[in-house]
Amino acid sequence: GGDCLVNHEVLEVLVEKERACGVRALHKGKEVEFRAPCIVSNIGAASTFSKLVPTPFCPHEKEQAKQLKRGVSANIVFVGLKEDPRSIGCDDRNYWIYSRLDHDTHARIRDGEPERIDGAFVSFGSLRDPEQTNHTAQIVHFSEPTSWAEFADTKWKRRGNAYEDHKERIAIEMLNYVDKHLPGFRGLVDYYELSTPLTVQSFTSHPHGQIYGQPCDAARLFQHQWRIGTSLKGLYLTGSDVGTPGVNGAMMAGVMTAGKLMGPLGLAKIFMTSHRLSS
Repeated sequence: GGDCLVNHEVLEVLVEKERACGVRALHKGKEVEFRAPCIVSNIGAASTFSKLVPTPFCPHEKEQAKQLKRGVSANIVFVGLKEDPRSIGCDDRNYWIYSRLDHDTHARIRDGEPERIDGAFVSFGSLRDPEQTNHTAQIVHFSEPTSWAEFADTKWKRRGNAYEDHKERIAIEMLNYVDKHLPGFRGLVDYYELSTPLTVQSFTSHPHGQIYGQPCDAARLFQHQWRIGTSLKGLYLTGSDVGTPGVNGAMMAGVMTAGKLMGPLGLAKIFMTSHRLSS
């Protein structure tokens, strides 16, 4: 019974009588409002409290958001292939490729060293769809926004030739790196395009192009910085910031948020229903 709306940029959480009651969004240059008895934010705690919740609400959460450390971002090459990647011995698994046992590349980037491709995640999404005949690949390499800082004030598709040249160099390095470990890969490449931390920030509004939310440090794991319920009645959080990093962590956060909205036995009802449907 719900609707999934695209091209609606949420500008603000609406508050009446000290309770969240809807959102104000921008669509085709016009502002529109949507009302609801509760609002669930999945864009991360930092963006929720720093951009969407109006003053003077949630002062403690707003202060917490200011203190957050910067999380990791990524360069991602989206690849169109000429042939089935199984022709070079690849299959539908996820490949984590590293040149050495020290995988903490992004820590060296923070120390001021230039970006260097010495690790990558590779997957072939088309192999997971038995009906797909045109094959694709994705290559992910952790990156820091500081590597792209000189272009930070530019807009998508208007970042200039220097940005495009930098993208091309990084993309070629990533393609060559994968080919070294999966011989024959370059010969399959028909088309490629690189997204950067700036791309992630442009399309998701995640600060600094973070792809996993806030860093997974001791404060996140043991101090439970963010909870599903907020100090603003009617406003709830979900996603990896109230769960753990990655797809599974974000998914379980969604389950927990749904359970909370359903009442005291909500989580139990979800698991009981899931068990019954899977039996």
